[in-house]
Amino acid sequence: MKKVCLDFVQALKDAPDLEASLKALSREIEELGFAYVRYGFAMPSGPVIDPNDTMLVGAFCDEWEDAQKDRNWMTQDYVVQHCSTRTTPLTFSRLYSLMDDGHMTKEQELTHGISREIGMEHGIAVPLRDGLPVGVGGISFCAFDTFSDAGFAQHLDEIGPDLLDLSELFHSNLSRGHLLPENCRLSPRERECLLWLSAGLRVDQIAFRLGNHPKTVEKQISSARHKLRARTNAQAVARALTLDLLNP
Repeated sequence: MKKVCLDFVQALKDAPDLEASLKALSREIEELGFAYVRYGFAMPSGPVIDPNDTMLVGAFCDEWEDAQKDRNWMTQDYVVQHCSTRTTPLTFSRLYSLMDDGHMTKEQELTHGISREIGMEHGIAVPLRDGLPVGVGGISFCAFDTFSDAGFAQHLDEIGPDLLDLSELFHSNLSRGHLLPENCRLSPRERECLLWLSAGLRVDQIAFRLGNHPKTVEKQISSARHKLRARTNAQAVARALTLDLLNP
């Protein structure tokens, strides 16, 4: 994991509350060219996400917040729909293309027409998932308005992986305190496997270093994911780092 993410892990560990965690994230994304961030996560009680089920953190510009405050925007937001049903990031440029091509409801067109009118041209929404029970959500980053279309696309190619890592780390940080059962601990071998994953090794490379069969390593990583309520290896590593579980 890159130094920018390791530094962010430490900033999250040092943050005493949610507001401090959000400030730490805002500092990181400002360095990457983003002005605003909004995080939302829900444990849906039905097939449609209810705003009452949702935790929201962060905000966009004042114009956007003022325009949406008297509207039930969450039920009329294509980004919310995308993040609740898909796992691939969605750029704002793709969002507006879908709107122009008639793939949205009239209410969604109004919601995102407001965003376009006030200059939220470039950005990206990253879907996020949780383990058991399954939750859905995402984090949206709005870029500074100094980017051209081509310039933002090139910039996103360069910093995209860092942005995804920061998203997972922030998401994992919000689970501190209730993520693990009281007596749940990673075994020494599970911890070792996650450490090698954090260094960028593949399962077969980890198996070679540990002298184990790759399927044995896969079982150990799967067990660690289950204990951490993580859906992916990357999320397991992020949570283990944030919860300080990989130290000897």
